Amino acid sequence: MAVTVELPSRGESGVVSPLLARGDWDNGTTYSISDLVQYAGSSYYAIVGNAASPPPSSNWQLLASNGTNGWTAPAVLTYGATVTPDLATSLAFTLAATGDFTLATPSNPSAGATFWIEITQDATGSRAITFSSDYKFSGGIAPLLSIAPNARDMLYCVIVASGRIASSLVRDLAAGA
Repeated sequence: MAVTVELPSRGESGVVSPLLARGDWDNGTTYSISDLVQYAGSSYYAIVGNAASPPPSSNWQLLASNGTNGWTAPAVLTYGATVTPDLATSLAFTLAATGDFTLATPSNPSAGATFWIEITQDATGSRAITFSSDYKFSGGIAPLLSIAPNARDMLYCVIVASGRIASSLVRDLAAGA
């Protein structure tokens, strides 16, 4: 699949220049418009010719930002009577259910965001969950958690729109699943 990126031209209005990959940014190199470099894990292209001016600066445009490399552990939700996932913190969570609780609408939601929560019963088990009215399940009925001690369930969610979180609960995951 080809990707076209429209960038500033080399002096001609309306002309699209291809990026010229130059590797890692180097203090001893003179760069021209549309030269592409890597710097501190991010990719930048030159919007003006320059030398000895590392990105980020007014000479460079960010193309791709350094992100997290690989898998990161889920964020741990703290048990309380009401639990509110913060989607600005993570999109993957774990929760040890040590009592009955209400799962509130997440903070910092955005349409299209997907998130999941692994919910584990404590050694007592039989902990119940109540979902805020924003969580929508197939058939319109909120499911129950597995009740066995140390049982694990996975809640998968997609924020469809404000007030609508399409949700599915996979119950009673086997150990190691």
